[in-house]
Amino acid sequence: MPRPKRAEPHYLQQRAGVYQICWYDATTKRTRRLGLRTKDYDEALDRYAVWRKNPQALAVVEGRGEDISVANALDDYYKEHVTVAENVADPVRQENAIRHLKAFFAGGLLRAVDIPACRAYAEARREGRIGGGARHKGERAKGADSTIRRELNVLQAASEHARRWKRIKAEHMPTFEAPAEPRVQQEVGFLSEYQIATLIFEAEGDLRDFIAFAYTWGARRESIETLHVDQVKATHVNLLKKGERQTKKRKPIVPVYPEIAALLRYRVAAAAERKGYLFGESVDFYKPFRALCERLEMPHSNPHVLRHSRASNMLMAGVSIYKVARLIGDTVKTVESTYGHHSVEFLLEA
Repeated sequence: MPRPKRAEPHYLQQRAGVYQICWYDATTKRTRRLGLRTKDYDEALDRYAVWRKNPQALAVVEGRGEDISVANALDDYYKEHVTVAENVADPVRQENAIRHLKAFFAGGLLRAVDIPACRAYAEARREGRIGGGARHKGERAKGADSTIRRELNVLQAASEHARRWKRIKAEHMPTFEAPAEPRVQQEVGFLSEYQIATLIFEAEGDLRDFIAFAYTWGARRESIETLHVDQVKATHVNLLKKGERQTKKRKPIVPVYPEIAALLRYRVAAAAERKGYLFGESVDFYKPFRALCERLEMPHSNPHVLRHSRASNMLMAGVSIYKVARLIGDTVKTVESTYGHHSVEFLLEA
């Protein structure tokens, strides 16, 4: 039995908190929608009134239809998806990507984005002509290919969002090309247990304790820098903060190993002076760690090498690849593909 027709030919409704105009298109026999880009009811009514006088007005005035700009598409995507979707794990990273994309494409049309434009964007990010952030103090940050891929994926997602909301036709959709991912897994740099012990011996204060925690748990730098007493229990530490979303870069629950138990208790006891943070409310060990490694002429100086080193040294010691994956929060497949050449079990099976 067909649904009864609405008395009104068109109407307002909310979708993900944002108002939109809906009406039935007899030609396509489908309900059509036009997003009004606002959550305010009075503002939505004003735009609705404009649309009723001239259905093309909103599309023309706000750059919609086939002439929607890259900036408008990114703004729509951010307001209507990033800020309201529960599964967006890192809105700040999305904001940074959108800022870089808007800086390069400026007022260009979305339908004008093509493969040459994507290559030009990638080149601009690699050269540092687009980028920057708080850490770089006004300097331009050179984007890695992995970062460029992620940012272009944001633009592609914004384009799909515009198409679903009927702001751009399928035939006007842009085309994309992102830097290719390496076909062959590169050798993962790591430090030996002796080199790790040397770093801990030569480091002082907070940096020494940071290295001990990050290596023992195979944790990422940010997880240790922001560690709070609320995450610490007698037998384990939850590297995922309360209320924080779990992402692909998982933050697992790790055990309190005997080697660091006393150090952890000391840090917890002194945390009251740092608002409950084990190292402070705002710390960054990136530069101090690099400086220490360069002074000691270590072959690798990025703090992420601590994670690689822990996984590699455990596998070379014969620890099960499943236990390594559980400790560092990666899948067995990822550990196998990244560090598997260090595993005795893996080599025997091969």
